[in-house]
Amino acid sequence: ESVGKISIAGPATNIALSTVFLAIASLIPTPIFLLGAAFNAWIALFNLIPFGLLDGFKVFLWDKKVWALAFMASIVLTLISYLS
Repeated sequence: ESVGKISIAGPATNIALSTVFLAIASLIPTPIFLLGAAFNAWIALFNLIPFGLLDGFKVFLWDKKVWALAFMASIVLTLISYLS
């Protein structure tokens, strides 16, 4: 359980940063904020792949619901940031 909680901290931080960057980008339409949102969303998505040494595998083994919520959030943020 503690390994799962530690492993979700990185992707959760990237999801939060991506959300903040998207909010700022909606107020101040500057490409750097969209780039920050896209980068953090993609890093979260990649890190949540449930394979090998990635954090996604540890989170998936710990709690599949938490993994699914974080994975879907990172997919949505990645799509929104790339399509904006």
